Amino acid sequence: MSPIPVLITAKLGSTRLPKKHLLDLGGTPVIEHVVRRCTHFGFEPFICCPESDANMFSAMTSCLNVFGSSMQGVEAQVIDTANHYNIRFFHQIDGDDPFFDRDAVIDSIQCFRKAKFSRVLPSIYSQSGPGLVGTSYNLDAKENLVEELPDPAHIVWPMRLTLDYEEDYHLICAVNRMAGGFMAPRKAIDDLFIRNPDLHRINFFRNDKWKIRQLGEFKR
Repeated sequence: MSPIPVLITAKLGSTRLPKKHLLDLGGTPVIEHVVRRCTHFGFEPFICCPESDANMFSAMTSCLNVFGSSMQGVEAQVIDTANHYNIRFFHQIDGDDPFFDRDAVIDSIQCFRKAKFSRVLPSIYSQSGPGLVGTSYNLDAKENLVEELPDPAHIVWPMRLTLDYEEDYHLICAVNRMAGGFMAPRKAIDDLFIRNPDLHRINFFRNDKWKIRQLGEFKR
């Protein structure tokens, strides 16, 4: 089976945490961490970014496929990038999700092959925060629908592992040191939070609505 193409979306113009994808994470930029994680798990990485950012991401990563789109909006840029490389079936993750779950990506892709819809988005992952998985796309699908995967069976610890604020960065750096870098399986990261239940407090206050929803799910 050929590697799953994974489009990594990123931009330099972040307002809450400027140039977050270029911040150091274990000796490499965050975006390079994500690229290496993709390669380590057997995926084929492509960086999808605004046209003005392409040269910087090419210089700061080992990714051979960096496309700067002139389109506005993340989904439009994703589709533009896929068309550029003639990719019809692929998965998209955010470049600020440095510990995305390999198994969740594969589950999404496998479910998607059966569903034949244009996009598959796991329902429990659809809210920003855990940084587990993105969205699967099929540009040849006749149905322009979104199919939601069922909730995963394993515990989703009430944490934020997406990079939006300075506190997120400090948490992600700590996780990177403690869990083993870009090669760490997601279970090792989940187990880390179970063993250290106060670790998530570093950035937990940043999203009250998400916190309440996640705690509610966890308590159930």
